[in-house]
Amino acid sequence: GLIGFAWRRSVAGILGALILAVHPWHIRYGIDLRGYSWVVLWTATGMLWLTCLLRSGRSKWWPWWAFGVNQALLVWSFLYGAAVAAAFFGVVALLVPFVWKSQEDRWAAWFRLILVNVVAAMIFIQLFAPNLLQMTRWLDDVTQHHAGHGLNADKFIDFVGWWFAGTTWELPQIPESAGLADLASRSAPALMGTAMILIGSLVGIGLYSMGRRSRPLALILGAPLVGGAVLLAFFWVTQDFFYPRFLIFLVIPMALGLGLACDWQSTGSRYRILLAAAVLGGLCWLMNPQWGVLMSRPYAPMRDVAEVFAAESSPALFACYGHGREMLPDYAPEVREASSLAELKALAAEAKAKGVGLVVAVGYLPFNRTMIPDGFEWLDDPEHFEVIATRLGIEPDFYFRVLRWTGKS
Repeated sequence: GLIGFAWRRSVAGILGALILAVHPWHIRYGIDLRGYSWVVLWTATGMLWLTCLLRSGRSKWWPWWAFGVNQALLVWSFLYGAAVAAAFFGVVALLVPFVWKSQEDRWAAWFRLILVNVVAAMIFIQLFAPNLLQMTRWLDDVTQHHAGHGLNADKFIDFVGWWFAGTTWELPQIPESAGLADLASRSAPALMGTAMILIGSLVGIGLYSMGRRSRPLALILGAPLVGGAVLLAFFWVTQDFFYPRFLIFLVIPMALGLGLACDWQSTGSRYRILLAAAVLGGLCWLMNPQWGVLMSRPYAPMRDVAEVFAAESSPALFACYGHGREMLPDYAPEVREASSLAELKALAAEAKAKGVGLVVAVGYLPFNRTMIPDGFEWLDDPEHFEVIATRLGIEPDFYFRVLRWTGKS
């Protein structure tokens, strides 16, 4: 909303803020403790600081320093935010000759641009240095765990669904997907594809309308789009592991672009009011199923699984198999860890020696089945384990089964 007011397009800003507020992708990662929510914030504030900077003139330093700090925070919050930071840098470098008239002022502006970005890099290095040491330990493992997860046509379509509708394009046909929302099952794929094209076209119209009024502001709006395009090209060429959320910062130009396209105040056309109502109504229709998922399910059912453990009437050892074991002890401190069939057998032997039962929770099934498959030799065998409860989250990976050991070794 503040960006719209700064651009003297208050209606567009309000519409964009409303779209952002109801966007399921933004809602979902807005409560996430990782960097995805922060990169959205710093993308928006970066556009705001650029607007102030390009209107401040040579005499004011504060927009430059605000922009520099924002650059550091943008990259620190999420490393791939460097693509957006580079696009912001390029926009200012391109606009200096058009905003500052004298050659002396232009050289001063370029000097300030370089200076604040160098300082931003120094701040980033200080903040991120501990993570660089950690990366030497986990980066190779993460890359190996995501083999075959590069960007392809299917993942690009899935990204478009998340970007424009806050919903995955198509869920895998597995039991863990039951009750979750996707776009492909809503209607004919051609209709959903047409809806995505219409939304993208309206964003382009909004960008074009801003370009007719102010090319500098259009470039500011386009900077995150350029950063996103660069990242998509990078992932396509390198086939490094890709998730749509890596480009979540694109919800900012999407929301603003739609707001600009529907802004009736700038044209005086009352038909734009009808367009705004139609766009908001269409988005609500697309997003409504995902709202239902977010409002009816926990992010991941760790607390629910802990409650199943607490309700166990017989004495038992409690464990979590594979990924998920890192978080579950926060809700059930007594939970043990198991990451292999041998560890499951050791827990079973311990339970048998103590004369108690063994209850095991397992979630993140696609990941765990791929990375540590041997434990499922027992977990999937009804002679060894019986399912006593299932608990649901907002993604198929967050589907947890709780199993009780039958006592068979």
